[in-house]
Amino acid sequence: MSELLIPKTIHYCWFGGKPKPESVQKCIDSWKKYCPDFEIKEWNETNYDVHKHPYMEKAYQEKKWAFVPDYARLDIMYNHGGIYLDTDVEVVKDLTPLCELKAFKGFESSQVVNDGQGFGCMPGLPIFKEMIACYEGDEPYELIDGELQNIESPRLCTKVLLKHGLKLDGSKQRIADIDIFPTEYFCPKSWSTGKITITDNTYSIHHFDASWKNKGEKKYIALMRFLNRLFGEEKGSKILEKIMNLKDHIKGEK
Repeated sequence: MSELLIPKTIHYCWFGGKPKPESVQKCIDSWKKYCPDFEIKEWNETNYDVHKHPYMEKAYQEKKWAFVPDYARLDIMYNHGGIYLDTDVEVVKDLTPLCELKAFKGFESSQVVNDGQGFGCMPGLPIFKEMIACYEGDEPYELIDGELQNIESPRLCTKVLLKHGLKLDGSKQRIADIDIFPTEYFCPKSWSTGKITITDNTYSIHHFDASWKNKGEKKYIALMRFLNRLFGEEKGSKILEKIMNLKDHIKGEK
């Protein structure tokens, strides 16, 4: 085996103090099963200062638990190195071979690279410092319907990678010491259909818990996936659009 550059530590964040649901514990159990010689380190309010950066502090005060780790995981990984996993990531084989790389991430789709589905790095890589800098000032926010909303972290980090030459084609490529892998490696589950397609290259499954979404948004996602599986994505999206237009029309008549 080649020299391991990435520390054999799996980091995850659990802020807010709520008990872990069964789905989260199932994912953590999969880490232990397939990576028995990795240290698993939980970061929470007792060992991480959530007030060290304005973006994170604001998200914490507003109890947007899904957005607090966006900054924290980059900060933790830059300083410590290792592998980061969101708590909705199920591991399906040993992650050790990935530790031979300087850093790795994966495409969620051909258009975006997602940190939450899992990434790893040596400590101190400059590209991660650039990603941390995305959380300064107004950059991590956008105005939607007159309200300032958090921009999801994959969009911010993908923007940094694009500056270094990332091609949005879903292919395997190396950008600024980061090996970027196709979706089959870390994201074999389709966001739009929920269908899982595992290959010999698959290390993990991102289950898209989308904990920041409200109940109505989660129902919309469930309906979208059902229609896309039943009719195909093109026809399913058209049917969904008609359903939502009808719903808006009925609301308007009340």
